[in-house]
Amino acid sequence: EVKAAKESAATLSMQITTLRESQEKLQVALQTRTEEAHTAEQKANQLQTVMNAASGEYAAKLEAKSAEVKAAKESAATLSMQITTLRESQEKLQVALQTRTEEAHTAEQKANQLQTVMNAASGEYAAKLEAKSAEVKAAKE
Repeated sequence: EVKAAKESAATLSMQITTLRESQEKLQVALQTRTEEAHTAEQKANQLQTVMNAASGEYAAKLEAKSAEVKAAKESAATLSMQITTLRESQEKLQVALQTRTEEAHTAEQKANQLQTVMNAASGEYAAKLEAKSAEVKAAKE
């Protein structure tokens, strides 16, 4: 019985030693994993900081682009209004030009009629003058 108890004690002692070695290995592995987890957490925090900064820059750029788009739309609206105004002015000028062209044509016709009347009157006057001149000449003779 003593021999069996000693052998059992020796076996248990070896098992305890094996368990302690396994516990030490597990402790080392646990420490390593804890350090790796801490490093990974730090890296994640750094990446989050970088992402937050990048997100802020992106938001700023997006806001700037949004402002550019708004300004471009406002400019386009202003240009559209100016184009409409210019078209309306062009239409008014076209009407005025047509009116002035018609007035000029009418004035030209009137001038031609007056020229014809003046030419006729001038011819009559020249004929009368010539007749008077002949009468004066005849009276002198």
